[in-house]
Amino acid sequence: MRKKNLIIVGILSALVISIIIFTNRNSILDKNSEVTYGKTYYADNKLNYEGEMKNDNPNGKGKIYLENGKLYYSGEVKGGKPDGQGKAYYENGKLNYEGEWKEGLYHGKGTIYYEDGKINYEGELQNGNANGKGKYYNPSGDLELEGIFKDNELVE
Repeated sequence: MRKKNLIIVGILSALVISIIIFTNRNSILDKNSEVTYGKTYYADNKLNYEGEMKNDNPNGKGKIYLENGKLYYSGEVKGGKPDGQGKAYYENGKLNYEGEWKEGLYHGKGTIYYEDGKINYEGELQNGNANGKGKYYNPSGDLELEGIFKDNELVE
């Protein structure tokens, strides 16, 4: 009888450990049981995000991937969106934007690049548009416009 009870306890313990490992296979917990690292997936089980998490939401440093598996963004994330310092990439892996973000949009100081790596725009941005001091360059790399911009238009 005692041997039977030990076997049952052993099986139940293994089952509980398996459930814990399976449930948290994509998360690392801190001392307070708050998720500090995790992954999210698209509906087709392709990786969407990997990095720091808070309350089961992407928050902190992380990487966001496109549905085709290509890296889209690397940097600070808040509420699942780029927010803070970060870099965006073209599908070919080349740098598209480097700078400050707010709620998923270019916001603050940053640099936008052409796919060949040359600078397209560098300066101040707001809500995804050139707003404030900035410089636009043509695809050859020559300075085309410099001054104060409002919604991508030169005003001064």
